[in-house]
Amino acid sequence: MPFILFVIMYITSPTFVINRMNYAGAVRAPVVLIGRFFLLSEFIFLIYYFGKIVNVLGEAEKSKQKEQEAVRRAQKAERDLEQHRLLTSAIPKKHLIAKGPFTMNTQSVQAFFKNDNLQLTPKEFALLLFFIQHENETVSREEIFEKIWQMPLTDKDNSLNNTVSRLRGKIIHSEYRITAVRKKGYRFEKDDCLK
Repeated sequence: MPFILFVIMYITSPTFVINRMNYAGAVRAPVVLIGRFFLLSEFIFLIYYFGKIVNVLGEAEKSKQKEQEAVRRAQKAERDLEQHRLLTSAIPKKHLIAKGPFTMNTQSVQAFFKNDNLQLTPKEFALLLFFIQHENETVSREEIFEKIWQMPLTDKDNSLNNTVSRLRGKIIHSEYRITAVRKKGYRFEKDDCLK
């Protein structure tokens, strides 16, 4: 066996590879055949720069994915804004309730925060509407449960806690907070620290 052949993708000048990557956006690498008399240091050099090329390609792919994600978010924001305009323009004002950054459409059971659809469940919508109507008031858990669920609250029922928790997560970016008042209920109020 006069030669042991290794196939490595590489362009003769490593700086040419990097420059070619940066300016052309793609690498076209010919195949170099390495014989048994090839120096170990040169082989390590080739492997090192091949690794750099792979890293650069990986970073380019990540950058492309981030760019695509940003485009998808922008398109979703445009769709939500257009949907909000359509929903609010064709609806009589009696079906719209606006409070701070929130717009509630009681006809379509949709809630918007600064033109973004909050995508609330019917119970979350009813709970947010109830809180908006009772802003800065401490409302008992029993009163909330009877109004929204239309049945008396039992000790074993956690649906109110779960619904409040999900609603808090959906309005977290607003300046309004749902705070628990110990042994009394809940309070929906503007958080002055977040103005």
